Amino acid sequence: MIKAKSGRLIRYCQLAIGVTTLLWIWLFVLPGIGRLEPVNRMIKQHRESGVDPSVMFYTEIDHLEFRDGMLRQKVD
Repeated sequence: MIKAKSGRLIRYCQLAIGVTTLLWIWLFVLPGIGRLEPVNRMIKQHRESGVDPSVMFYTEIDHLEFRDGMLRQKVD
């Protein structure tokens, strides 16, 4: 019976650690990456181009092309 309680406690601790880690990544790491200059520049370009990131797939961005490691707007 003690082993069962001990095993359950370990699982709850693992769950708590996992949830805490995910929250930390979501609340601190990802916003920090978004503030990096290259990423921030790309986010601004997408907003100015009207790209909706919630529905963006690489096959659906016809007005952008991949050049020099960055997404840039095509000049027609």
